[in-house]
Amino acid sequence: MVATGNSRKINENGYTSRPVTYSLSTIFDTLERTSPGKGGELQLTDGIRLLLKESTLGYSVKLTDKEKRYDMGNMGSYSEAFVDFVLQDEKYGYQLRQYLHKKLNL
Repeated sequence: MVATGNSRKINENGYTSRPVTYSLSTIFDTLERTSPGKGGELQLTDGIRLLLKESTLGYSVKLTDKEKRYDMGNMGSYSEAFVDFVLQDEKYGYQLRQYLHKKLNL
């Protein structure tokens, strides 16, 4: 499965058109029909926009107030997601905390 970042409110219930999840084969087939975008690269969001325009169904969920949305196309947000999820892991969270203490001289 693959998902995109940029969320956009589309109705009063707070559901978004993105992130929408599609199978890898669906999105790769769509990207073959997509022109290069920003930076001359194929953009996942352009492919998903095309799928939505073609009324291809995907999966989307409403986040609760306690859940955080991460933009995987943004290095800062991607880094936050990585750190947040690793810190939740018992083994790797401990290792990351130890590394950060040492690296930041805490």
